[in-house]
Amino acid sequence: MDIDRDAAMSWRYLCQKYTRDEIDEVIEKGWAMPDGSFPIGEPGDVELCIGALLFAKPAIATKRHICRRAGELDVEPPLGFCGP
Repeated sequence: MDIDRDAAMSWRYLCQKYTRDEIDEVIEKGWAMPDGSFPIGEPGDVELCIGALLFAKPAIATKRHICRRAGELDVEPPLGFCGP
């Protein structure tokens, strides 16, 4: 398994999935980071964002965002991802 390749594929898919108008909408709803990165509009996006976490700046805030959205969408992230 090539982690960098998998992360890049997740990131590329996320970047292409949403239009600029959709990004603006998810930012407004708090479903993306303030710069529009890591949009999580549906449950499947949680796994994609976890996969693309390698590209996150700042990583800790992005991880918190992913965990918050996972909870709001009733998605169970991988064991230990959101907990201590």
